[in-house]
Amino acid sequence: MAPFEITLQGSSLNPPKPALFFVPAMKRAMLSQPVEEPKRARTMGPEALVASMRQRSRPVGLWLQGLLDLIELVGRRENEKVKLKIQQLANDAADIHEGAEEARAVLSETEQELGKSAPEEACARLTGALYLFAGGLQVQQKAFKELAPALGVLWQFPSDHLPVGVSWRGLRLASWNLLNSGAQYMAPALNNKMGLRGSMIGALHDRRRGELTRRDHTAMNLVLDMLKSTHVVCLQGCSHLVKEELRHTAFCCSERFRVISLPEKAQNSECIVYDSAALDLRRVCRHKPFGSHPDRLLTEVHFKLDTGATLKVFNVHLPGEPYGSARKELAAFLRPMVGGDGAAVVMGDFNFTEEVLSPLLPGATFVSGKYPTTVTPSSWVAKRSDHAIWLSKGAEEATSLRDLVGKELCQILAASWLGR
Repeated sequence: MAPFEITLQGSSLNPPKPALFFVPAMKRAMLSQPVEEPKRARTMGPEALVASMRQRSRPVGLWLQGLLDLIELVGRRENEKVKLKIQQLANDAADIHEGAEEARAVLSETEQELGKSAPEEACARLTGALYLFAGGLQVQQKAFKELAPALGVLWQFPSDHLPVGVSWRGLRLASWNLLNSGAQYMAPALNNKMGLRGSMIGALHDRRRGELTRRDHTAMNLVLDMLKSTHVVCLQGCSHLVKEELRHTAFCCSERFRVISLPEKAQNSECIVYDSAALDLRRVCRHKPFGSHPDRLLTEVHFKLDTGATLKVFNVHLPGEPYGSARKELAAFLRPMVGGDGAAVVMGDFNFTEEVLSPLLPGATFVSGKYPTTVTPSSWVAKRSDHAIWLSKGAEEATSLRDLVGKELCQILAASWLGR
């Protein structure tokens, strides 16, 4: 579908409402807070996880063992045995109860992709499925035993995602999912599905209809703090109230700051804040690359640089269904730009790890760092699903921003990290 232009809205000159925290003090408090040691040093490994599940439910444990065997067969490229194992697991999927439909979906996709995609992608996807199924089943059985340590009160940060960023030719670009304050988005954090009970997220979530929460104000203050040294911030998880307040407050803090957002729709909670003194905005357009989610949009902006070159920035929030087609639809849209001239980067919350995404975008470079950025619901296993991916030539000049997040927060999250 051809993109179409967005009309940019101006900013109000009225003074902003007072925010709850003074930004630098708040940032120092969060990044220097004393850290307790998590109660477990590492995530439970796949083999130990399956053994634990077999003790609680033999049918479920046996099914997960079969999934573990499938991962090994896929890695060895034994495709005929893979097909037989997939058929067996699909027939036995009823043994995992409420997860049966999702299980069959991931098995069907694995079979369809045999010989088409890299085994590494399939193994990464299946390993993620193993942890997701196990975590969800333990919640269903009300017999929860952590696969990873709960972050709980250790998590003194206003979102369940950490920001990521990239530096390129003196420009600094960041991305962050603020966590929308809507009930459906807050539920996993508030009901402890993510092991975040007692965290700052719940403590500052004083929701009142039509008003921003203290958590919203805290997150926006951190965005404004980022803008002191960052030229572009791509945001996801912004409610309509947050986008309007951010537009209002950013402009009042400095006339250089501009906010680009899409027309308000339930499925679109993204916006981009940029420094107009450093970047000359030339084009804003939106795309609909997700056939599976036609209302979900992808924002593309073009900035003209002092050198005359154009920088393209894409802000994305990939639909989160673990086995949906959205990641392939996004890759098909972006693939023509990989290795092209100019400068192009896509940033956002991709809901998938680099191991799953990189085989779909050969030639693209993941430059946003190697720390985990969020927690998998139910299993509490940390993962890195927020990325900055350099699409065009010149990736060797792009480096990860390492000062967006305090070392303590990274260490807390890394204690339950399954990734490298």
